[in-house]
Amino acid sequence: MRYYNLKTLTYVVTLSLMAASCGANEDYIRVAPSLCIPINYAVTTRNSALPSTQLDPDSDSADVSIYLPPKELADAVPGYLAETLIGEQSHQQALYVMIGQPAVRILESTATLATLPSAANLYKAEAGTIAWQVAENREGTYVHWGHCSHTFVTEKHYDCLRDLQTANYLFTYTIDALNLHLYKEIDAYLLSKASLWKCADNREEKL
Repeated sequence: MRYYNLKTLTYVVTLSLMAASCGANEDYIRVAPSLCIPINYAVTTRNSALPSTQLDPDSDSADVSIYLPPKELADAVPGYLAETLIGEQSHQQALYVMIGQPAVRILESTATLATLPSAANLYKAEAGTIAWQVAENREGTYVHWGHCSHTFVTEKHYDCLRDLQTANYLFTYTIDALNLHLYKEIDAYLLSKASLWKCADNREEKL
Protein backbone atom coordinates (compact mmCIF):
# COMPACT_ATOMS: atom_id res chain seq x y z
CA MET A 1 0.00 0.00 0.00
CA ARG A 2 1.32 3.44 -0.91
CA TYR A 3 1.54 6.26 1.60
CA TYR A 4 1.95 9.91 0.65
CA ASN A 5 3.42 12.51 3.02
CA LEU A 6 1.73 15.91 2.96
CA LYS A 7 4.19 18.79 3.44
CA THR A 8 2.85 22.21 4.36
CA LEU A 9 4.82 25.43 3.98
CA THR A 10 2.80 28.54 4.87
CA TYR A 11 -0.21 28.16 2.55
CA VAL A 12 1.40 25.89 -0.01
CA VAL A 13 0.34 22.26 0.24
CA THR A 14 2.70 19.94 -1.62
CA LEU A 15 2.45 16.18 -1.86
CA SER A 16 5.57 14.05 -2.28
CA LEU A 17 4.40 11.60 -4.90
CA MET A 18 5.82 8.18 -5.58
CA ALA A 19 5.81 8.44 -9.37
CA ALA A 20 5.88 5.27 -11.42
CA SER A 21 5.36 4.64 -15.12
CA CYS A 22 1.94 3.33 -16.18
CA GLY A 23 2.71 -0.21 -17.19
CA ALA A 24 4.76 -0.38 -20.37
CA ASN A 25 3.52 3.00 -21.62
CA GLU A 26 6.40 5.46 -21.24
CA ASP A 27 4.24 8.41 -22.33
CA TYR A 28 2.62 8.63 -18.89
CA ILE A 29 3.69 8.97 -15.28
CA ARG A 30 1.59 7.33 -12.58
CA VAL A 31 1.29 9.86 -9.76
CA ALA A 32 -1.43 8.16 -7.73
CA PRO A 33 -3.22 4.78 -7.72
CA SER A 34 -5.65 5.91 -10.43
CA LEU A 35 -3.96 8.88 -12.16
CA CYS A 36 -1.56 8.53 -15.09
CA ILE A 37 -0.50 11.99 -16.28
CA PRO A 38 0.74 12.36 -19.89
CA ILE A 39 4.37 13.46 -19.79
CA ASN A 40 3.59 16.64 -21.76
CA TYR A 41 1.25 17.66 -18.90
CA ALA A 42 3.61 16.61 -16.09
CA VAL A 43 6.19 18.75 -14.30
CA THR A 44 8.74 16.82 -12.26
CA THR A 45 10.85 18.51 -9.59
CA ARG A 46 13.32 17.33 -7.00
CA ASN A 47 12.68 16.84 -3.30
CA SER A 48 16.06 15.27 -2.63
CA ALA A 49 19.74 16.13 -2.96
CA LEU A 50 20.01 14.34 -6.31
CA PRO A 51 21.33 16.46 -9.19
CA SER A 52 18.53 17.19 -11.67
CA THR A 53 20.37 15.18 -14.34
CA GLN A 54 20.08 12.09 -12.11
CA LEU A 55 16.43 12.53 -11.17
CA ASP A 56 14.47 9.35 -11.74
CA PRO A 57 10.72 10.05 -12.07
CA ASP A 58 10.11 6.41 -11.11
CA SER A 59 11.48 6.99 -7.60
CA ASP A 60 10.18 8.71 -4.49
CA SER A 61 12.68 11.54 -5.03
CA ALA A 62 10.28 13.21 -7.47
CA ASP A 63 7.35 15.59 -7.00
CA VAL A 64 4.96 15.54 -9.96
CA SER A 65 2.51 18.35 -10.70
CA ILE A 66 0.05 18.84 -13.54
CA TYR A 67 0.88 21.58 -16.05
CA LEU A 68 -1.91 23.15 -18.13
CA PRO A 69 -0.62 25.60 -20.79
CA PRO A 70 -2.08 29.12 -20.82
CA LYS A 71 -3.25 28.96 -24.46
CA GLU A 72 -5.09 25.69 -23.85
CA LEU A 73 -6.85 27.23 -20.85
CA ALA A 74 -7.79 30.33 -22.85
CA ASP A 75 -9.23 28.15 -25.62
CA ALA A 76 -11.18 25.96 -23.17
CA VAL A 77 -12.39 28.65 -20.74
CA PRO A 78 -13.95 31.71 -22.44
CA GLY A 79 -12.57 34.92 -20.96
CA TYR A 80 -9.49 33.31 -19.40
CA LEU A 81 -6.45 35.58 -19.65
CA ALA A 82 -3.50 33.54 -20.90
CA GLU A 83 -1.21 36.49 -20.26
CA THR A 84 -1.57 39.35 -17.80
CA LEU A 85 0.25 42.64 -17.39
CA ILE A 86 0.95 43.28 -13.72
CA GLY A 87 2.74 46.55 -13.18
CA GLU A 88 5.23 46.65 -16.04
CA GLN A 89 5.73 42.89 -16.28
CA SER A 90 3.96 40.34 -18.46
CA HIS A 91 3.01 37.03 -16.81
CA GLN A 92 2.00 33.79 -18.54
CA GLN A 93 -1.00 32.30 -16.72
CA ALA A 94 -0.30 28.58 -16.95
CA LEU A 95 -1.82 26.35 -14.29
CA TYR A 96 0.49 24.30 -12.07
CA VAL A 97 -1.56 21.80 -10.10
CA MET A 98 -0.24 19.96 -7.05
CA ILE A 99 -1.91 16.65 -6.19
CA GLY A 100 -2.53 15.59 -2.61
CA GLN A 101 -4.83 13.58 -0.41
CA PRO A 102 -8.19 15.05 0.65
CA ALA A 103 -8.09 16.71 4.04
CA VAL A 104 -10.49 18.50 6.35
CA ARG A 105 -10.17 22.26 5.97
CA ILE A 106 -11.64 24.30 8.82
CA LEU A 107 -12.57 27.96 8.42
CA GLU A 108 -10.52 29.92 10.92
CA SER A 109 -13.27 32.49 11.33
CA THR A 110 -16.61 33.53 9.84
CA ALA A 111 -17.05 36.58 12.06
CA THR A 112 -15.42 39.08 9.70
CA LEU A 113 -16.37 37.82 6.24
CA ALA A 114 -15.66 40.33 3.49
CA THR A 115 -16.34 39.84 -0.21
CA LEU A 116 -13.50 39.52 -2.68
CA PRO A 117 -14.07 41.97 -5.54
CA SER A 118 -12.88 39.44 -8.13
CA ALA A 119 -15.55 36.79 -7.43
CA ALA A 120 -19.01 37.47 -6.03
CA ASN A 121 -19.38 34.32 -3.91
CA LEU A 122 -15.86 34.25 -2.43
CA TYR A 123 -15.11 35.87 0.92
CA LYS A 124 -12.15 36.70 3.09
CA ALA A 125 -12.57 34.42 6.09
CA GLU A 126 -9.97 36.26 8.15
CA ALA A 127 -8.77 39.84 8.26
CA GLY A 128 -5.16 39.29 7.21
CA THR A 129 -3.58 42.20 5.36
CA ILE A 130 -0.91 40.18 3.54
CA ALA A 131 -2.47 36.70 3.26
CA TRP A 132 -5.87 35.34 4.16
CA GLN A 133 -8.06 32.26 4.05
CA VAL A 134 -10.91 32.32 1.53
CA ALA A 135 -14.41 30.88 2.00
CA GLU A 136 -16.93 29.98 -0.69
CA ASN A 137 -20.64 30.60 -0.14
CA ARG A 138 -22.54 27.44 -1.08
CA GLU A 139 -26.23 28.22 -0.66
CA GLY A 140 -25.66 29.99 2.64
CA THR A 141 -22.99 27.62 3.97
CA TYR A 142 -19.40 28.87 4.02
CA VAL A 143 -16.72 26.30 3.21
CA HIS A 144 -12.96 26.48 2.76
CA TRP A 145 -11.98 27.48 -0.79
CA GLY A 146 -8.27 28.23 -0.52
CA HIS A 147 -5.93 31.10 0.40
CA CYS A 148 -4.92 34.39 -1.22
CA SER A 149 -2.00 36.73 -0.69
CA HIS A 150 -0.75 40.05 -1.99
CA THR A 151 2.03 39.85 -4.56
CA PHE A 152 3.31 43.39 -3.88
CA VAL A 153 3.81 43.89 -7.62
CA THR A 154 1.14 46.58 -7.45
CA GLU A 155 -0.78 47.98 -4.49
CA LYS A 156 -3.94 45.90 -5.02
CA HIS A 157 -2.78 42.84 -6.96
CA TYR A 158 -3.02 39.40 -5.38
CA ASP A 159 -3.12 35.76 -6.39
CA CYS A 160 -4.61 32.69 -4.77
CA LEU A 161 -4.07 29.02 -4.06
CA ARG A 162 -7.26 27.14 -4.90
CA ASP A 163 -7.90 23.89 -2.98
CA LEU A 164 -10.18 21.75 -5.16
CA GLN A 165 -11.15 18.67 -3.21
CA THR A 166 -12.71 15.51 -4.62
CA ALA A 167 -13.49 12.13 -3.07
CA ASN A 168 -9.89 10.89 -3.35
CA TYR A 169 -7.71 13.87 -4.22
CA LEU A 170 -6.84 17.44 -3.34
CA PHE A 171 -5.89 19.50 -6.40
CA THR A 172 -4.16 22.76 -5.45
CA TYR A 173 -3.37 25.37 -8.08
CA THR A 174 -2.35 29.03 -8.28
CA ILE A 175 -4.76 31.46 -9.91
CA ASP A 176 -4.29 35.17 -10.61
CA ALA A 177 -6.94 37.55 -9.26
CA LEU A 178 -7.68 38.64 -12.84
CA ASN A 179 -8.91 35.10 -13.63
CA LEU A 180 -10.50 34.43 -10.25
CA HIS A 181 -14.08 34.98 -11.45
CA LEU A 182 -13.63 31.93 -13.71
CA TYR A 183 -12.56 29.48 -11.00
CA LYS A 184 -15.65 27.25 -11.41
CA GLU A 185 -14.96 26.86 -15.13
CA ILE A 186 -11.27 26.20 -14.40
CA ASP A 187 -12.23 23.59 -11.78
CA ALA A 188 -14.51 21.86 -14.29
CA TYR A 189 -11.85 21.82 -17.00
CA LEU A 190 -9.19 20.46 -14.64
CA LEU A 191 -11.50 17.66 -13.47
CA SER A 192 -12.44 16.80 -17.04
CA LYS A 193 -8.74 16.39 -17.89
CA ALA A 194 -8.07 14.34 -14.74
CA SER A 195 -10.99 12.05 -15.61
CA LEU A 196 -9.35 11.34 -18.97
CA TRP A 197 -6.09 10.51 -17.21
CA LYS A 198 -7.34 7.62 -15.11
CA CYS A 199 -4.93 4.71 -15.36
CA ALA A 200 -6.07 1.82 -17.54
CA ASP A 201 -5.95 -0.61 -14.60
CA ASN A 202 -7.98 1.64 -12.29
CA ARG A 203 -10.59 3.47 -14.38
CA GLU A 204 -13.48 2.69 -12.04
CA GLU A 205 -12.03 4.58 -9.07
CA LYS A 206 -13.58 7.97 -8.39
CA LEU A 207 -11.47 11.10 -8.59
